[in-house]
Amino acid sequence: MIEPLQTDLAWAAGIVDGEGSICLIKCHRQDEYGLRYGWDLRVDVGNTDPRMLIRLRAIFGCGGIGPNSKDNRPNRLPSWGIHWHGNNAAEVLRLIRPFLVIKGEQADVALESSAFVRHDKRADVKKADAMNQCHLKLRGLKKKRLSLIEAERVIH
Repeated sequence: MIEPLQTDLAWAAGIVDGEGSICLIKCHRQDEYGLRYGWDLRVDVGNTDPRMLIRLRAIFGCGGIGPNSKDNRPNRLPSWGIHWHGNNAAEVLRLIRPFLVIKGEQADVALESSAFVRHDKRADVKKADAMNQCHLKLRGLKKKRLSLIEAERVIH
């Protein structure tokens, strides 16, 4: 990954704050060790103008861009998304974290979870439990809504 300019990171953080999503997705796969469960850290940004997504990919030097085909109603513009997974998602969050306002706490939990990602083939119950806890924290933060007074206290 390239080392972006601070102004680009601040811009990208604003986009992730407003248009993005930070997720821990539980996944399973079959391999030579049997059926294994794991977690995928994912950062997504969607928009109807792909130029913004292309700029994000240029800033970080990675990220997959593709169409979002969730809504095909005739009165809707086509939508596009950029997606970062795993280590790339963690690195994007690490770089933009100082500039995040709305999703800062979510980024903190996601970065905490990246320490528990397994790189070996053995199941680790403690790591799995820690990932479940991170997932629950992240879900709770996504539902958190602040009043104007609470938000002003947090910002100042």
